[in-house]
Amino acid sequence: MNTTALEPSVDVFQTSAQQAFYLRAQELGARPLFAALTLPLARPVEAQVLCRAVETLGRRHEILRTVYRRLPGMKWPVQSLCDALPVTLLGNQPSVAEALSRSREVMVEDSNQGLVVAPVEGEAGQHFITLLTPACSFDEASLRVLSAELASLLRGETLADDEDALQYLDYSAWQEELREEDIGHQGEAI
Repeated sequence: MNTTALEPSVDVFQTSAQQAFYLRAQELGARPLFAALTLPLARPVEAQVLCRAVETLGRRHEILRTVYRRLPGMKWPVQSLCDALPVTLLGNQPSVAEALSRSREVMVEDSNQGLVVAPVEGEAGQHFITLLTPACSFDEASLRVLSAELASLLRGETLADDEDALQYLDYSAWQEELREEDIGHQGEAI
């Protein structure tokens, strides 16, 4: 099931230094870089339950609704916040390796994807969920948070309300304010 948002919203933000580094590394290596998460499960998850859990995470974390695109005159890609979660939910995959391979194919085919999710039922009856996202969107700490929250949602638990949590776009806006202040101070010095 593909629930990709066709058009990002009009909110456009500059990328951070970390994001710019990953995006530049992608350009130099001529291939995209991804962050992968593999979550082991005790039992299989119904597609509807998985879909609801992923949608909940998308509402909770703006970075999951962020896509990167180039605008004329901009040196680096900008990040656009989508109104809807740009996700593809794959059907059941036979192995983690196959799930991640297929997820990479989907991400490469459609650069407006923010996330690809796949349930896995291995030969030995092991169950997993894999998530693949652009590497410029996640680090190890944020993947741990995402993993814990997804596991809780799949167990049927309700996540604690975190309206005061810092969203990535808050951080990005703060960085932009600091850059503008620095430019202003440099102007005063001249």
